[in-house]
Amino acid sequence: MCHCGTFGPGVLAGLLMARLAMGQAALPVFHSGPWGFTTAPDGWTFSGLGPDYAGPDGHGLDGVDGGAAKFDDSGDTISVHFDGPPASVAYWIRGYTVLSGAVFRVEQSADGSDWNTLHTWTNPPADAAWTSHFPSLEARHLRWIYAEKITGNVGLDGVAVRAWTEPGLAAVSATGGLLRAAIPDGSLNRTYRLEQADALTHPTAVDWQNVEEKQGADGLLEWTLPLPTNRLRFYRVRDVTVGMPLP
Repeated sequence: MCHCGTFGPGVLAGLLMARLAMGQAALPVFHSGPWGFTTAPDGWTFSGLGPDYAGPDGHGLDGVDGGAAKFDDSGDTISVHFDGPPASVAYWIRGYTVLSGAVFRVEQSADGSDWNTLHTWTNPPADAAWTSHFPSLEARHLRWIYAEKITGNVGLDGVAVRAWTEPGLAAVSATGGLLRAAIPDGSLNRTYRLEQADALTHPTAVDWQNVEEKQGADGLLEWTLPLPTNRLRFYRVRDVTVGMPLP
């Protein structure tokens, strides 16, 4: 009697658990190929992709590492499962003779089962373009899917997911009639608001006032303001980026 291809319940459960244990990537996440016909890194899933696009310099669309992913049929997908709240997702994309009416989507999910749209491309750029989006902080899965192909392919490369962190003031100083406040690491294009209050005690709540909003630039973010007229003032910074909510 042949028992080829059969497993007892305990063996099958062990295989599934081992696979799930390797199914999450630690933020921040970056992948730039290879994509097609290769084993995906931990947390990533590649499905239906064609052979990678080499690009003009052999490094795909972003000029780094391997080629670009090739979506050449409806249903082709790339997905990534990560371990914490995402600050942003960025990637390079290019359409290869894609007719208007085709649908290429970027989607997000909290559980990997219920998905909602983060962005829809109906006419991807003919030249490689870098773009970014702000997923919900509750998202733990992102995927790119060629939902409806009419003709032509889509290339994707240089996918980066940044980790969200609670912003905090690294320094506040007053010199030369100016006040300077800074946070050490503002994520690219996220919106940060410096707020002020005259006191931290109030009959109902602290009255925080908006001072100024700035866009993060992947590094030191600094506000330079005239010194306040009163001698005592309190400051804080908040991330007020409007992300795409989950349903």
